[in-house]
Amino acid sequence: MVKDPSATAIEIALSAFRARRAAKEPVVEEQSHAQAEIDVAKVALDKFREAREYRDQSKTTRLTLKQFILSEDFAAPWLRGTTPPGAPLLTPVAEAIVDAIDGTPITTIDNATHQRIFGCPLGKLPVRKAKEYVLSGGGRSGKTSRFLIVVAVWCAWTVPLRLVEGQDAYALISAPTNKLSLRAKGYASGLIRMSPVLRRYVTADNTESTKIRRPDGITVSIEITTKGPLGGRAGTSVFYGADE
Repeated sequence: MVKDPSATAIEIALSAFRARRAAKEPVVEEQSHAQAEIDVAKVALDKFREAREYRDQSKTTRLTLKQFILSEDFAAPWLRGTTPPGAPLLTPVAEAIVDAIDGTPITTIDNATHQRIFGCPLGKLPVRKAKEYVLSGGGRSGKTSRFLIVVAVWCAWTVPLRLVEGQDAYALISAPTNKLSLRAKGYASGLIRMSPVLRRYVTADNTESTKIRRPDGITVSIEITTKGPLGGRAGTSVFYGADE
């Protein structure tokens, strides 16, 4: 783990301050030195934040769905909470679905399973990023908590956008009832709060939407509705997902 340089600067400042106090230097001089060292620490902290934001920005548009899911910076902390101890975050079938969305070759399932999941033999699925996809599964299979909201937040963070100041975009999650839509929004908020990166970029959060101001300066709102696609508003949509 990289150590916060501001912490190092503060440690140096404290050591110097204690050394001067032990030598019984004048209080005024102590205060002057202490303020100078605090200023150095602030500069170090600003530089660290700039470097961190640059790093975060490099993880936006180039981040695949699989990378987003497996990264400790993004979805992994949330997904681990609903994964049995010792089990992988992605089962072979789930990984195959994610690879299909990312447009990468599928290598985790056999031909019979591929035929059952995708309706075609292994190697026949087009290798390109999917723009539309339908996932069918049984109750409590994780369709909402482990797939729908993860893709919604991933799209909100990574979809390339060219907007001017004052314009924003949204990722819309639709469910047939208010209870189900609020549940999905709660999952999305939980993922964001547990992400060491995403939680730093939240500008607003309530029961119906969460706004993220990305490192590129663009604000994307993750919203819920019970009205289907008609629940959207004027603006740029980066994702639409229908739950249940």
